[in-house]
Amino acid sequence: MLMHLSNPLETPQQLQRFFAQGAGRMLHVVRKPSDMIISGYIYHRRHRSKGEAWLHFRDPPDCLSCDHEAWSQIFQRCGFTCSYHQLLRNVSTREGLQLEALRSRWDVMKMLRNAWDWKELTNILQRPGGSWRSSRHG
Repeated sequence: MLMHLSNPLETPQQLQRFFAQGAGRMLHVVRKPSDMIISGYIYHRRHRSKGEAWLHFRDPPDCLSCDHEAWSQIFQRCGFTCSYHQLLRNVSTREGLQLEALRSRWDVMKMLRNAWDWKELTNILQRPGGSWRSSRHG
């Protein structure tokens, strides 16, 4: 069975119960935070209207899984009347990367915390995000 946990269970004990019920094993991909921020910035700045609808919400604006303090800091720049996509398209690369770092900090913290909490769990394989490179040659 393949599952994607976008908001994973919080404690190793919860995961152990999950596995004890026959859930199998889990792969936890751990990326470098700087890679996540750069990738997120590029993707969210270039993104068009299909999918990722939250990128275009303006009333109220949305930054997906960001915390409230980050939301306030991000959208105060436009008086809380622009979308995240619009904001990224109208700031410098440096400012855009700073905004993406704010937007994604909760995801980065969760990923790093889970990596630490789950390091001893045998049912979880943790792999670095860059360990799978596509190859056109097989």
